This record gives sequence, structure tokens and C-alpha cells, in this order.
Amino acid sequence: MAHAVMKYARHRDAPLALYSLGTAEGTMARTLSELSEGQIRTLSCSPNPENYKCFMSYGEPPHADFFVGPFHKLTRDVLGSDPRLANFAQGFDIILEDTTFQMYSPNRSGQIAFVTQHLKADGIFVFVEKFRAAEETDYRRREYQKDFGFKARYFPPDEIEKKQTLVLNTMFGNEVTLAQMSDAI
Repeated sequence: MAHAVMKYARHRDAPLALYSLGTAEGTMARTLSELSEGQIRTLSCSPNPENYKCFMSYGEPPHADFFVGPFHKLTRDVLGSDPRLANFAQGFDIILEDTTFQMYSPNRSGQIAFVTQHLKADGIFVFVEKFRAAEETDYRRREYQKDFGFKARYFPPDEIEKKQTLVLNTMFGNEVTLAQMSDAI
């Protein structure tokens, strides 16, 4: 995905504005801004101050910014009134939502409508979502496969269980089916 964004930015007359919501510490966005030497200006957001700390761990990037807060607190007024974010007040050429919506609610129509206010008329909105399976047993089987076929290689059982409790149960309750996402879009 980063390669495609970089290639797209090279074929433009003006810098590209990218909004990355839900990509934790914004590594891809920051890297794109640095590699493109400002041809791609990025804004990342996360409600977790730890992600901001990680974002800033190599110094303040000249063409990448970070909003500490949930995506639904980033309004046009916030963009227009914060000098660091004013470059983005005209909107974004690309918005990348990476498994963010499922951390808040299953209301994809409302979430998409809110974020779309920041998308330029000819902009691109990319959704990376984990969808609820039609059969819950299929879903649970895939989760079990990930937990014991992949995660178990890198994490002890108590960490896998902790993540299940703290993150995955929330995600599951807020995931939608592919058909519901299609309708919302």
C-alpha cells in the first residue's frame, strides 16, 4: 500500500495530503512523508499518548503530524484552529482507515460520513477492516487458528488471553459484515 501511495504522489503536481487513522504510531505515514521529502504530507491520529511518544521517538518530522485523540474528535474546527494541523484544513487526497472503526462502534455509515468531511472531492478513501463472518463458528475457528497457529509462536498464553479480553472482545462487538460495510459505503 505504501508503495502505491508513493507512486501516486510522484505523478501529482502538488503535495499529497494523507490522513492515516488507526495506524497506531503512524509509522507508515511518517515514513512516507520522509521518503517523499514532503511530496506526501501526513497526519496520523490515535487516542493513545504512547503512540504519539513512539511517533516522535526519532525527532519531530518536518512533513508528518500526529493528533492525539480519537478520530471523531478531529473536526474541521480542530484542523483549522491548530497551527500544526492547518496544512490539512483543505482536506486530504487519501484517507486510510485501518481497523479503527471497529474499535468504537458498528455504525459504519456515521463513521464514514464523519471522516468523509475531510476527504477532497477527488480523494481516495481506503478501508482496512476485519469483517464479521456470516457464521460465528467460522469466525471463532479463524481466531483460534491465529491464536494458536501464529500468536503462540511469539506471545505467552497469558498475553494472548489479555489481548482477547482488552481488545478483541471490543472489536468483535463492533465489527460488521462485508454486506453491511458495502451498504454503508
